Amino acid sequence: MRDSSGQTRDRSLFAALTTALLFFAASSIAQTKTANVTARQEFLKKLVAAAEERTSHTVRYDSAYVRIPYPGGDVPEDTGVCTDEVIRSYRGVGVDLPERSPRGHGE
Repeated sequence: MRDSSGQTRDRSLFAALTTALLFFAASSIAQTKTANVTARQEFLKKLVAAAEERTSHTVRYDSAYVRIPYPGGDVPEDTGVCTDEVIRSYRGVGVDLPERSPRGHGE
C-alpha cells in the first residue's frame, strides 16, 4: 500500500509526463502538412499508448546524477525523473531522443 506522498509523487510524475508529451505532440502537429496528418496521428496514438504503459511501472523519483553510456544508456529501470520517463516512452515507439539531440548535455 502506498502512502499519500507516494501517490502525490506518482500523480505529479504522470502530470509532468503527460504535459511533456502533449507539448511535443502539439508542436509536431503544428509543423505537419495535411498529407502527413494521418501518419503523424498514428505515431502520436502509439506514443500516448507507450506513455500510458509506463504508468504501470513502479519508478522511484531519484534526481541524483548518474553517468550513463551514450548512445542508448539509461538510469536503472526503477529510478529516474520525469524526463527519463519521457525518453522511455519515446523508446517504446522506436525513437531514441538522446541520439537525436546534440551530444554533450551532461558532460
